[in-house]
Amino acid sequence: MTEPINYIKIEETLWLKAGDSVFSFGFNCMEKDMHFSISYSKGLDEFNFHVTKNTNELHNKPKVEIVRIPKKDFLESLPSIGICMLNTILEPIQLRHYKKHNKKYNTKIQFLSFTKLNDSIEQKKFENLLHISFQPSIKRRKKKIEFSKGYQDSIATLANSREIRALTRKKLKYLPFDLPKNNDSGFIISKHYTGVVVRIGCKWYKIKEGINFVSFLKTYFSEELVKTLLFKMNMALERVKRAKTFEEIKNYNKPIYLSLNTSIPNE
Repeated sequence: MTEPINYIKIEETLWLKAGDSVFSFGFNCMEKDMHFSISYSKGLDEFNFHVTKNTNELHNKPKVEIVRIPKKDFLESLPSIGICMLNTILEPIQLRHYKKHNKKYNTKIQFLSFTKLNDSIEQKKFENLLHISFQPSIKRRKKKIEFSKGYQDSIATLANSREIRALTRKKLKYLPFDLPKNNDSGFIISKHYTGVVVRIGCKWYKIKEGINFVSFLKTYFSEELVKTLLFKMNMALERVKRAKTFEEIKNYNKPIYLSLNTSIPNE
């Protein structure tokens, strides 16, 4: 049985790791052994966002808290946070999907729906093909998956390959002009764009390149608050970088107490 993934690394840019009570992530621009974490232990009423450094002092690691958020606020704000994240991660694409006369299908665009790729035999063959195609650029080891440079090119090459067309000929359909109301994701093959897409209603999106953390913050918080958060993050990074133990910097653990319900997203 395949173990669920709890660690993702994208090129040499970003890594993410999920645990039972903490979610951690780091960037290549950070010092070695340093990372950000969001703690969400069951016994606490708050989430806390902090920067820490792994050292031999397991119970005395350098750490500075940046923000604390009440769990209740966070859970109530999840829908709006989700929308902000989608705006940060996804980029709209134009497929020139205009209805002509009485035609039912757009014969210039083909779509492979991931939700319809549910036949066990086809799905297993598809997964094997993915493994072979992405082996040089996507590696999976137990609970870890790593995307190295060139993985996006592998996706485009696979989508246009004879193998994927033969395997999915029953599932790869011309796109109907009257789209279903449900959201979907899959492969698009067209003259203007080929690759992985997400459909929300009648609008199509691809994953943005060079996702910017600051851009996400600015979609949800005021610019003044973002500046304050970034300043506090930078100061925390510098203090943790120089420290060898928590005791050295414990007086700087003065996080911002943030209520998401009072934060108004930017228009």
